[in-house]
Amino acid sequence: MRRFVFALVVLLMPLAAAAQTPAPRATIAAGLRTAACSVKLEEAMKEIGDVEDLGNGLKFVTVPCWKAAYNFGYILYAYDPKKPNSARLLRFQVWDKTALKWQYALGLPSYDADTKRLRSFYKGRGIGDCGSAGAWLWNGKEFALESYWLKVDCDGDLFDPEEVPDKWRVFPRR
Repeated sequence: MRRFVFALVVLLMPLAAAAQTPAPRATIAAGLRTAACSVKLEEAMKEIGDVEDLGNGLKFVTVPCWKAAYNFGYILYAYDPKKPNSARLLRFQVWDKTALKWQYALGLPSYDADTKRLRSFYKGRGIGDCGSAGAWLWNGKEFALESYWLKVDCDGDLFDPEEVPDKWRVFPRR
């Protein structure tokens, strides 16, 4: 009897995981390609993040896109849980040295459900003396860029936009 129960649990585990997947496998595969992710589909499917509430019946979820020594990048999907086939890959405005551009993956995103604010932080190197950080606010349709910080020079001066919020702010323009 124990063997039967164990076998049943092992057989049903993939079905339970599939039921929790907020977006269809093909949608996630397409997003990984669109964002030029290096994480393989099987790994991404196993490491899908927690479902977060955007309000008005919408949710979002993070999916691993790339990994480095001290950074991890994620793509994000917004979706209606009642219509998982409608999941859409989100894109974000970021600052690229001289101008705003769009990209799909964010480094180390964190979300505050109370304020509907998404933040990201990317360390240019391990000691954290260069990199980028951003803050986006959910407007009911997308995450709109609120603030962006960029420190290109890896000069030993610690990059910490939360401690020194105006020092490396590039958006809005100072």
